[in-house]
Amino acid sequence: MRQVKTYQDGQELVITSNGRSRHLITWNELAPKHQADKDYLDDDEKDTPRFIFAYGGGLYDVLGSTVAVGEFAELGWQGYEAWGLWGGVVFKVVDHGDSAIVGAYLTRG
Repeated sequence: MRQVKTYQDGQELVITSNGRSRHLITWNELAPKHQADKDYLDDDEKDTPRFIFAYGGGLYDVLGSTVAVGEFAELGWQGYEAWGLWGGVVFKVVDHGDSAIVGAYLTRG
């Protein structure tokens, strides 16, 4: 699935996703080496479901991501995490909170 939004100045927002859902896991389900990567959590937060998913070699925390607004929300996405100024990951939670559909976005132009 590919979504493209073109702006008046000619720039484009391009989102690419295979539409496959990815299982969401909690911090407690992470391997110890990956738990260390999420060391920003307080001890009491580690028992709270965080809804973490793997994508493109990284682990993303739904609750630690930015809520989608504007064009991301208009295109049906619920949240995102930027890799940098021009790209990142978008997601929407599905299956009653058990999975997420994930895609990559790029701004070009």
